[in-house]
Amino acid sequence: MEKLELLAPAGSLTTLKAVVNAGADAVYLGGEMFGARAYANNFTKEELFAGIDYGHRHGSRVILAVNTLLKEEEIKDQLYDYILPYYEYGIDALIVQDLGVMDFLHAQFPDLAAKYVHQFALLFLDLQKKCDSAEISTKALDLRGMLDALRLIRRGVAAGAALDMGITNKAFDSYEQGLIRDVIAARIPAQLTAEKLFG
Repeated sequence: MEKLELLAPAGSLTTLKAVVNAGADAVYLGGEMFGARAYANNFTKEELFAGIDYGHRHGSRVILAVNTLLKEEEIKDQLYDYILPYYEYGIDALIVQDLGVMDFLHAQFPDLAAKYVHQFALLFLDLQKKCDSAEISTKALDLRGMLDALRLIRRGVAAGAALDMGITNKAFDSYEQGLIRDVIAARIPAQLTAEKLFG
């Protein structure tokens, strides 16, 4: 028997937190554009980023509604720029009504469901922020080490071990290694395999 999934709506960050805490597997919400609830309180960009973070930290997916019919010029001139920051930040899926929108999004973001490639990019930025705030040394901020870790994952090494070899072990202090592992764990599952990452 297939597992049922609880999908809940959220009209605010407070509601999102409440439904995630209540056990929702996924939450859907509207942003500042292209949502059917145009006159309702919808999420600002900053609130949506906070919602994605909160949902992912607690194991819930966050889905953005883009469920209005769009004019051709809106698709060409506005849709990509609107979706891009949420896509890069890690939105899990979109609810789409307009088939023209669906075709456009599929062409622009062919791996929207496979978020891990973007999570690696965001991981690098997370490590950079930790370096900038002097929480960790710059040893972990090594793009070559991350690329080496990706090559190891492609060869069959689990992501946690590969990232330890490519990034974490560059730091010698065990406390710093713990901080780096925490940053990695927030983005990349330790048991991520090549099949899931590279499809």
